[in-house]
Amino acid sequence: MELLVNDNSAKKQFENPYQFFCAVDRLLRIRKLTEQFGLKLQVHSRFSIIRPLKDEKDEDISIGSILGDWCDREKRTIFRKWIDRPSPDYLYGDMQRTGNEYFECRDDLVTDSAIGEAAFRKLHEHDCGLVSMQPTDWSEDCPLRVVYKPDDNTENHRIIELDNWWCEQKLKAALENISPRNIPDSWKVLREMSKRNFERLTFFSECFDQLFGHPFSQPAANRLYELLKILNEYANSIDSNNRQVNEEILNKYFTGENSWFSDSSKSEKNKYKKQLTFSDPEIGVGSIFLPWHGKVKHPTTNMPLRLHFSWPIRIKEPVHIAYIGPKRTMR
Repeated sequence: MELLVNDNSAKKQFENPYQFFCAVDRLLRIRKLTEQFGLKLQVHSRFSIIRPLKDEKDEDISIGSILGDWCDREKRTIFRKWIDRPSPDYLYGDMQRTGNEYFECRDDLVTDSAIGEAAFRKLHEHDCGLVSMQPTDWSEDCPLRVVYKPDDNTENHRIIELDNWWCEQKLKAALENISPRNIPDSWKVLREMSKRNFERLTFFSECFDQLFGHPFSQPAANRLYELLKILNEYANSIDSNNRQVNEEILNKYFTGENSWFSDSSKSEKNKYKKQLTFSDPEIGVGSIFLPWHGKVKHPTTNMPLRLHFSWPIRIKEPVHIAYIGPKRTMR
């Protein structure tokens, strides 16, 4: 699960700075709670410029400008550092938001907000929810209903429902249902979990090594784990005639512009044949050409990551996972 602070819940919602500081205090407790479960509560890039006070005459007063009045210096420092280092927006894989699509909630445009970001992530199969500040107009609805509009054709519009948390105890109860074993909280744990849980995948002995030279990212690790999980499920759904039983996996993850897996282009295959060829003498595998890959983007460094695997997948043949790391065909 990924969680974003609902920046709309801080926008002109508070009678005075003291009420806002109390809401921030509750938010910091929730942030600490999520860290206990190996998660990271993220803030949107626009959060620091929100105007939190209701009074019209204070509309030019941003969050940053009133923090100096908070007497709790330690919490003030923690909060300021947090909002000054926001989560990258629309960060997953090669999936980029187009200029024509947008998101609406409560009849308002929310594309450039945490609600739009969370809806975008959930649209692309990531379990993402919101944490709203309290007391506000947003600490009432769960789930929040967001309308995704890829174009002006109403037939293409979709409803995306987002979990919206504001009560610390209720969020804690929900997080307790998530097993810690399902959270890869380091590159090392990602490697160990993957080798333990995906019996149909055969990992090259050094396939994870290139990740260790880069800062750990929880969203990237979660996405890589999901990619491996899908490949394992796909392999288990092949019947004795090497036919795909679960067509949903193929249609959902291997086709279309925003597919999670794809083949390298013809030009890449010609130009980077050496970089797309892998071997592992330790498990008795000679040189094999593996242009098929899964796609992830590191949210901190913005580096594209790739997961190269053998294709096609057949019932009695190993599914080789040869490489997980920075893209090897960088132009």
